[in-house]
Amino acid sequence: DYEVADPAHFAALAIAVVGLAAIFSRRSWAGPGILLAALALGVYQRTTIGYHPGSDVLPATSEALVVLSGGQDPYAHVFAMTNPPGSPFAYPPGEMAFYGLAHLLGADLFRVDRMCSILNLGVIAYLAPLVGDGLAALAVSTLAVSGDLVFHAVDGSNDTSASFLMLVGIVALGWSSAVRGRPSTVLWFAAAVAFGWTVAFKEYAIPLALFVALFLWRTDAARARLWIATMVATAAAFVLPFLLWNPAAFV
Repeated sequence: DYEVADPAHFAALAIAVVGLAAIFSRRSWAGPGILLAALALGVYQRTTIGYHPGSDVLPATSEALVVLSGGQDPYAHVFAMTNPPGSPFAYPPGEMAFYGLAHLLGADLFRVDRMCSILNLGVIAYLAPLVGDGLAALAVSTLAVSGDLVFHAVDGSNDTSASFLMLVGIVALGWSSAVRGRPSTVLWFAAAVAFGWTVAFKEYAIPLALFVALFLWRTDAARARLWIATMVATAAAFVLPFLLWNPAAFV
């Protein structure tokens, strides 16, 4: 609400003014300074906003985890928390796996998305050594103050957590080409697992995963085969148990 005084509004304006002045005067600290300030502003925005539950996704996910912990198939369950009530569970098993640990610990699933929204900024900032402080600061600054992204971190949807997995995969893939030896291999396959988990989390990630797979195939087909196989195997490891449990209900 821009009609209500908020220190974040003044801070964003001050950061922009100081940052532009530093850029035009070619100060060496301009990129890192703006990047750190944008991170701080993004964290502030995400930790001070209250919850605005409007989506039925996380309430339905919580119900699905309760059903699963009772030994029943959530895809054959008639849900009370969906909108409208009685709808089937609409998300692949990777989504339940992501929120499952928080559920086992008795944590509020809404806190998971809020934390992921903060981690997303950090993951993008971690690209700074690869793309430069300036480009990283531009990306983080844009996302840090995006009202839509901040709102979706607290509205009960699962988009923020899904984007966290995808960003981890992208950044791990980028760093795998920047380092050598065992760390490069670990990051390479970690990216494949992250992309596979994202596909098993939300099927809307499939086009982006296919694009990345095609890019890697055109770059180095021999190496890409094992990466693609790892991604597919990861997605299958989440999906197949529920598909085999009750194919009609899952489909």
